[in-house]
Amino acid sequence: MKKIGSTIIEEAIHKLEYDKKRTTARIIIFNEKRELLMLYSKKFNDYTFPGGGIKEDEDIIEGLKREVKEETGIILQTIKPYGYCVELRYGINGNETVYEQTSYYFIGTIEWIGKPNYIEREVLQGLSIVYVDMEKAYKHNEQVIKDETHQVKGLKTVLLRENMVIESLMKDMK
Repeated sequence: MKKIGSTIIEEAIHKLEYDKKRTTARIIIFNEKRELLMLYSKKFNDYTFPGGGIKEDEDIIEGLKREVKEETGIILQTIKPYGYCVELRYGINGNETVYEQTSYYFIGTIEWIGKPNYIEREVLQGLSIVYVDMEKAYKHNEQVIKDETHQVKGLKTVLLRENMVIESLMKDMK
């Protein structure tokens, strides 16, 4: 699997070694118009790929399927590797723990769509599933990336990562 871009290091990290490792898996799904299926957050006013953290004893594909089903209600039909990104970032709980997070991206197709099963945090974020033009999602995220909401410790790298993947997809589709 190819590495997408260079390692993202959260601004204000004072050390380049990590305290914990975290692995995530995310899905890339296109519709017939070549728009991306993404999660739009009303609270954060941004677009992100469905997926999330893989549990320690979990296979990455099984974890991807679980996360995608929870966040979108989608059961995936096909799953193909696309690439991965690496971040050195703080955790979202506000402490000084530095994570080396590797996010694996897969391209998939939909077998079936049910109802999402959002956890409380996702409900508070006002998540909704949308299809959006890649360039529109990229430009929108670029506009909001520096706002106050996205400057919270542990959130600063999220849109950098997502836009790095969108940019890679746009290049690959030319």
